[in-house]
Amino acid sequence: MIKLPKVNLQNFISGSKKEKNKFIKDIGLAFEEIGFVSLKGHFLNKNLIDKLYTEINSFFHLPLERKLQYEIKGLNGQRGYTSFGKEHAKGRKVGDLKEFWHFGQEVNKNHLTKNIHLILRLMKFQCLMKLE
Repeated sequence: MIKLPKVNLQNFISGSKKEKNKFIKDIGLAFEEIGFVSLKGHFLNKNLIDKLYTEINSFFHLPLERKLQYEIKGLNGQRGYTSFGKEHAKGRKVGDLKEFWHFGQEVNKNHLTKNIHLILRLMKFQCLMKLE
């Protein structure tokens, strides 16, 4: 059985250089190997965590028709609500028996386009540097 990796955010925020580097290595490895990590030393107090769980529980107990109003078409489950069976394990055709809400940083088309151009310029620069 795989153990869920645990990291402490305070090691990154106020730790020594060695602790910060270990935090970065450990969280990177956790996301790379299993995709999850247990984070302690964060700013969320127990009261806020309890309120969040209450809100989450309320949402997932709504009727399916209501939850589907929060499904964002065209993003393949990368934001908003994703219902049962929409996602499946790599190489499998049977949908997963889970529903979830996915949130993250919002990126608009202009921001993405600027970043792509910047990345292409950096890649071109790196190629030119290698040629010299």
